[in-house]
Amino acid sequence: MRFNYLLLVIFFLAVISCNKDTNDEILYLNSFETSSDTAGWKGYCPAVFVDDTPENGGEKSVKLACGCIGPHVYFDIPSCDKDCYLIVNCQGKGAGVGGSVSLKNETGNISLGIDGEIHDWQFFQATDTLFCPAGEKLTMYLSAGGIASGTIYLDMLKVEKVGE
Repeated sequence: MRFNYLLLVIFFLAVISCNKDTNDEILYLNSFETSSDTAGWKGYCPAVFVDDTPENGGEKSVKLACGCIGPHVYFDIPSCDKDCYLIVNCQGKGAGVGGSVSLKNETGNISLGIDGEIHDWQFFQATDTLFCPAGEKLTMYLSAGGIASGTIYLDMLKVEKVGE
C-alpha cells in the first residue's frame, strides 16, 4: 500500500514538472475572433474582420487596407511588471505594398514588415528584441501602405517576454 502511494506521489510530481506554464511569458496575444479584440484601437484606418485565417488561427483574422494618412492603427498593451526584453510575432500576409507591425516604448521600438507579395499565410517575427523597463508604456502600431495603398492580414499577434 505504501509503495502504491509513493508511486502516485512520484507520478504527480513528474506531471507537474512537465507541465510548466509558459503563459507568464506572453504579454499580449490576439487571434481577432470578436469585436472586443479591437476595442480601444485608434487611428485613421479601420480594421475589418475577415473569414480568412492561417492554420490554428481560429475563425477570423483582421485586415488593414490603408493609404498614406497615418497613424493607421495603434493601441496600448499591458506593460511589464519588471524589466524585460520583448519580441513580437504574428501570422500574416499582404497585398499592394504590404505593411508593418511595430512595438514601441519610450526608449525604442521593434518592427516586422509584411511584404505585399506574400499572399499565403506566413509566420513573421521581429529580428530584434525591445528592452522594456518595468511599468513603461507599450504601444503597438499596425500600418498598411504608405505613399501607395497596401493591405495586411494579421492573426495570432503576440508579444512575448524573451528575457529579463
